[in-house]
Amino acid sequence: MKKTTQKTGDTQSAVYKKRLAAVIIPIMLTASVLMVITSMYMYNTYRDMYVKQLFSSAQDLCKYAADRVLAYNAYPWLIEHWPDDFSDVTDEDYDKIQTMNPTTITGSQLDDLPAKEQKAFSYVCYDRIASGFDMMYDNFICTELHLVKFDEDGNAICLIDGKGDDPDHVYFPNSTGDFDYIDVADHTDGSVNSSTGAMQVLTTVDGVDYAVNYLPVRDGDKVLCYVVWSKGWKDIQDDVQTASIKLSAVTLVLYLAVEFVLILLIQRYEQGRRNSAAALEKQQMEMDIASRIQLSQMPNHFDEFEGRKDFSVFGHIRPANEVGGDFYDCFLLDRDHFALCIADVSDKGVAAALFMMYAKSVLRDSLIFAKSPAKALAAANDRLARHNDENMFVTAWLCVVQLSTGRYTAANAGHENPVVIHSDGQIEFLRYAHNLALALAFGCEYTEHTGVLNEGDTLFVYTDGVTDAINSSNVRFTEKGLQKALESIAPADVQRLTEGVLSAVDSYAGDTPQYDDITMLSFRYNGSADMTMAASDENLPMMTAFLLSKAENAGADEKTLSNIRLCSEEIFGNIVDYAYTEGGDVTVSTAAEKDTFTVTFIDSGIPFDPTLQSTGGIEKPFESRDTGGLGIYLTEQLADKISYTRTNDKNVLTLSFKLIPVPKNEDSPSQNR
Repeated sequence: MKKTTQKTGDTQSAVYKKRLAAVIIPIMLTASVLMVITSMYMYNTYRDMYVKQLFSSAQDLCKYAADRVLAYNAYPWLIEHWPDDFSDVTDEDYDKIQTMNPTTITGSQLDDLPAKEQKAFSYVCYDRIASGFDMMYDNFICTELHLVKFDEDGNAICLIDGKGDDPDHVYFPNSTGDFDYIDVADHTDGSVNSSTGAMQVLTTVDGVDYAVNYLPVRDGDKVLCYVVWSKGWKDIQDDVQTASIKLSAVTLVLYLAVEFVLILLIQRYEQGRRNSAAALEKQQMEMDIASRIQLSQMPNHFDEFEGRKDFSVFGHIRPANEVGGDFYDCFLLDRDHFALCIADVSDKGVAAALFMMYAKSVLRDSLIFAKSPAKALAAANDRLARHNDENMFVTAWLCVVQLSTGRYTAANAGHENPVVIHSDGQIEFLRYAHNLALALAFGCEYTEHTGVLNEGDTLFVYTDGVTDAINSSNVRFTEKGLQKALESIAPADVQRLTEGVLSAVDSYAGDTPQYDDITMLSFRYNGSADMTMAASDENLPMMTAFLLSKAENAGADEKTLSNIRLCSEEIFGNIVDYAYTEGGDVTVSTAAEKDTFTVTFIDSGIPFDPTLQSTGGIEKPFESRDTGGLGIYLTEQLADKISYTRTNDKNVLTLSFKLIPVPKNEDSPSQNR
């Protein structure tokens, strides 16, 4: 009897293995073929996107390079009188022109200068523009970057060679406006931007394929010269191939995950047929492994951000089943921008989990490539819709926070309303019109929404598993329940806040089983010690609010806050009005040490030391004051100390204010100025 039972068991085991192999092997072969096809398709798609983005970036680079030339008032004269040789320009001539601020000199003024000084002016301008071209060449990899003009005979003259190859091997526009070429036997027509006159072509030069972008530099309707950018097509293909290898690796992992989960499903089905308790236990163990694999894809360990003082972040996900369709993501785009993402796949279970893993990879890649939440959602939507045979959809919210200022840009694809928990504990739901969820249709556009996080503010986002949680009476938790939970917890650190909301949901649901995935992500902005912005009047309120917030946190009293406001507005106004001729940036930084609060203004404008200006007090006649004299006098009177240095071609002005301790539990008399 024992031998017969053992033989029967062995027979059943052999049958089970044959059935499993008969299903798994075709699936693996099919998946392998699909992986190869998908990799080829992804290569072509990525190549087209890369070339389009490359030309867009090249046009921006050419415009920036052209702006380096246009920054000089006398640029038409400069291009017309560009000398061939600067060897006879002395250091004395060079330094003399440097002190005259070459950007403001006009062509008529140059005509009145001696020839030697004219040549020195050209050399100074060449040196500055060429260094700018070298910097752009180093930071935007290309084969060639030149500034080119044509003589009366139509011959190309390279004014500036930005570290590229021989400029004789580049496309140049001829005098008729067509884009001709030198030493080239073949020529492919490109596209012309009618608004700028720029042209982009893919062409072959001496047997080498190039992508080329031209941008004319004009004086009115007259074309003076061209900025010419090019990059070898082989280099482009190498870049695309490198990226494709990475994408193929992601695809391989995805298909392996699909095969793994399908194997688990097949095993579960076969073991159910055998009605074996041991098999069911093993299946449950394997589903737990799949769940752990899925959860491991979430950034559930935030150690990499522990050293950050400017923000803190925490997320939590709890699937309703072994695997779920919710996910979140958070990562640094660069040193100053932090990305946040939360999403919810429409279905549940394994199918939703697989689609979730794919959607998470697509959204992250799209945001890294596009930088813009709206553009990233649009790109991800098209990719998800293209591979959506199960007709699922994904609601998603993407956000990029600028860590230096607290400014954020977000886009919402049919997801729940995000929440801002202000530093004083006030709860604000950000309500605005949502765009269509992802994967429902091709060509959708998404709207971006902007805002500012002040120091101590927290962004809290969640999936509908939070607000749709029900109790024993089948009543939903709702946004009101979430708001009450947040009000009872805030202000708290991001982990306590997230866990507190989860505890409130569980308490509300009681013994009612969880039927939807619950996912939450909290991001607290702790502020930055400095802020960089355009020197523009419209940024004055933002700058003032930044400084007063820092000063108030440092313990400044009302009188000191008023002095800081008046002084900073005067200094910022002077920078806006007088520092730049073509616009520029200003950096404002703060520091608080013991009983002193300092404010530092840094700009790259013309050299200006306010401590050397003759203010003359308030009794000096208005018409005899220097530029900014009254404001400088006011600053000298209100600030406890003012100092100036010129460092690295930048004005650095520091104001110091004594911090007067505010009496506690005492009524202090008001102080009028």
